[in-house]
Amino acid sequence: MKKYEQIFKELEHDITSGIYQAGDYLPTENELTQTYHMSRDTIRKALSLLAEAGLIQKIHGSGSQVIKHKQIDFPVSQLTSYKSWSTLTISIPKPMSLPLINLSLMKN
Repeated sequence: MKKYEQIFKELEHDITSGIYQAGDYLPTENELTQTYHMSRDTIRKALSLLAEAGLIQKIHGSGSQVIKHKQIDFPVSQLTSYKSWSTLTISIPKPMSLPLINLSLMKN
C-alpha cells in the first residue's frame, strides 16, 4: 500500500468514527506533513482521495472540510434491482413550474 493510501485510510477512519464530524476542518496540509512526516504532495494525494470518496470538500484558502455523509443501511438480500436501490438513495425535487408568457410581434 502506498503512503498516501495509508494516510487516506487513517483519515477516513477518523472521519467515519466521529473524530472529525461534518463541518469540522481537517488539520492544514502543513500540519499533516508534520504529523505524518510526508511530503505535501503525498498529503494532497490523500486529501484528493478523501474528496473523491465524498468525505471532504476542499475549499480554496480555507482547508479541507468534512462533509455530511449518509450511510445507507439495508440488507443486500432485499435489493432486487438498481431501481429499488436508487429510489432508496436518491430523492430529486420536482421541477418548479413557471407561468408561460405569450409574446407577440406587432408591426407599426
